[in-house]
Amino acid sequence: MRGCRPLTDAEISRVTHAFEGRYARRNRAFFILGVKTGLRCHELLGLKLGDVWRGGRVLDRVYVRRAITKGQRTGFALPLHPLAASTLRSYIKKDCRSRLAGAPLFCSAKSGLDGDLRPLDRSSAWRILKGVFRRAGAEGNTGCHSMRKTFCKKVYHALGNDLVATQVAMHHRAITSTLRYLSFDSGRVEAAILAA
Repeated sequence: MRGCRPLTDAEISRVTHAFEGRYARRNRAFFILGVKTGLRCHELLGLKLGDVWRGGRVLDRVYVRRAITKGQRTGFALPLHPLAASTLRSYIKKDCRSRLAGAPLFCSAKSGLDGDLRPLDRSSAWRILKGVFRRAGAEGNTGCHSMRKTFCKKVYHALGNDLVATQVAMHHRAITSTLRYLSFDSGRVEAAILAA
C-alpha cells in the first residue's frame, strides 16, 4: 500500500483502453472490478466464477467469501457497478462461459500440474498492471493497490467526505486504516493553506 497513489479519472480512462493482447478482456475486467469495488488484490484473485455469475448472467452483487478476505473474519457482498458488470459480462461470455462455477474468475495462462485452472497470481497481476499503467502514461507510484486507493478516494468524495461511511465501504476494522488511504488528499490541504 505504501507509496501507491490513486489514479485520476483521465488515467482510469486511458488504462481501460490500453489493455492489449490475448488476455486483454481478463486484465481489463480485473482492473475495472478493482477500481469499482475496492477489493484487495488477493480478494480479486481469490474470486470464483460463481461469485459473480449464475444462471448465465452477471449477478448484481459480488460475493466475497470469508476464506479470501483479509484476516478471514467474515465474508460480504458488494453491489456491482454497471461498468464493472458490463466488463465482466463481456469477459465471461467470451472467455469463461464453459468453466464451472468453482473455477477461478481470473485464470492464469498456466494450468496446474493436474491440468486444473489456476488463479492469476499476485506478482503476475502486478506486472500486468504496471505494464498497462506505463502504456497509459500512469506511471510513478502505481501498482495493484492503486485500484483500492482510487476506489477509496471516489467513495469518500461521493459520501460527502464522510470518514465513517468510507470506513464501512472499505471494510476497514479501524478508522485509522481509512485515514491512511486518504492521506493522498494532502494537495487539497496545501491548497487551502495557501488560499487562507
